[in-house]
Amino acid sequence: MWQMYQEKHPQVIPKVSLSFFWQYYHDNFNYPFGRPQVDVCSTCEELNIKIKSPNLNDVAKRVAVAELLVHKAKSKKFYSALQHEQSEEGKNEKHVLSLAFDYMKTISIPKLPVQELYYMRQISVNVFGIHNLKDNKTTIFLYHEGVAKKSPNEVCSFLNEYLKSVSDQYTELRLFSDNCSGQNKNQALSRLCLYLTDSGRFRKVTQYFPLRGHSFLPCDRDFGIISKALKKNDRIFTVHEITQIILQCSSRFDKFTVHEVSSDVVFDFKKWQGIFYKKSCVSQETKGKQTKKEDKVSFQISSLFMFEYNSDSKGCIKAYPNINGIVSHTFLMSKTKEAVCPPANLAYPENRVPIKKPKIEDIKKLRSYIPQEHSLFYEEIYNWPTIDCEHNVVDSDFELEQTELD
Repeated sequence: MWQMYQEKHPQVIPKVSLSFFWQYYHDNFNYPFGRPQVDVCSTCEELNIKIKSPNLNDVAKRVAVAELLVHKAKSKKFYSALQHEQSEEGKNEKHVLSLAFDYMKTISIPKLPVQELYYMRQISVNVFGIHNLKDNKTTIFLYHEGVAKKSPNEVCSFLNEYLKSVSDQYTELRLFSDNCSGQNKNQALSRLCLYLTDSGRFRKVTQYFPLRGHSFLPCDRDFGIISKALKKNDRIFTVHEITQIILQCSSRFDKFTVHEVSSDVVFDFKKWQGIFYKKSCVSQETKGKQTKKEDKVSFQISSLFMFEYNSDSKGCIKAYPNINGIVSHTFLMSKTKEAVCPPANLAYPENRVPIKKPKIEDIKKLRSYIPQEHSLFYEEIYNWPTIDCEHNVVDSDFELEQTELD
């Protein structure tokens, strides 16, 4: 804008400086400008390209416009449900507990302002957040990659641990999360929700999932606050230091609660769910000989966006292809009529998850940069069980979204 002003008014003397132009604009106009888009929905982008394309005829463009309108209408269903929980009407539902949860981007330690660090592997620290939509408080579960992984076992264990401290006044649970199949939308978490109603802990549980690319959650705002605070620290060495940064990063003193996780709180929900519940089945509405084989509907979790579990219908999942839609199917998942027991087996019986050997070797090379007060933490890391790179294991530095769900 300043350059355009200079070109349009070359006769103005003395010339207006950029700093003066900016200050005048800020004081007298101060119109905001949008930031460059990031994490755009791939479907929205594809349809917008079709609509703007000069090579498509009007019929094809009208079809693309219609598809985009339907897609956006579906995406708004999730946010409408989310906004209801944060509205006055939602907050007045005293019997309802509403939670949003997700993993934050991995944090690496040690964090140091030295050039050598750029070429070194570091220890990954995982941050799992559960945001209470009613009181706007967030509980953080914090651990490094040698304690646990980022799988359905962790998500189910942390959610179950959180619910143990919840008051009995809550009889209904509503859960909001993204579509990440390896963590949030999977068979294990679905069966945990079923167990919560089968055991009588909640009368009703509802899960909501957004369309891919339209999954901004309140957790993401929390993670933004944490990320901003972490950037202000040029040296971070331990998990406990991250805990202290999180506790102090909000102006609201009780905004965050942090649990430093140990392996003995992570249970094997993936194996447990197969003991008491089926992996898939045909819906109650389409089972039987009267329905043709091609018309039968099976439980395909990736194509469903809302689940309801009710204590009056034990062992059953009511699934919707659209949030609060008219069409739904009921799936009887229970294998037995006996009472379902919670998982008793730990996901990591050794209480440790092996770390890749080259990563430990790189951490050892940074020994000279570690202050004395943090030496005990790193001595434990140096002696941590290791695994060779040749082994077929998933590196906890990366999130893998499965196409075939567990």
